[in-house]
Amino acid sequence: MHIGDIIFQLFVIVMPALLIAGVALFVYSVKKRKAQLNRIEEKLAEMSKLPE
Repeated sequence: MHIGDIIFQLFVIVMPALLIAGVALFVYSVKKRKAQLNRIEEKLAEMSKLPE
């Protein structure tokens, strides 16, 4: 096997794995950010209900 073949095989194996991992991390971060925003909104709603 030539070094070019080895590099090509590694590229073909690694690139889809990186793509899948990148999409999974993106989805995870979006869900985490949304949950954080919901918690902040709940705290603000509680604060606005308190009597002055």
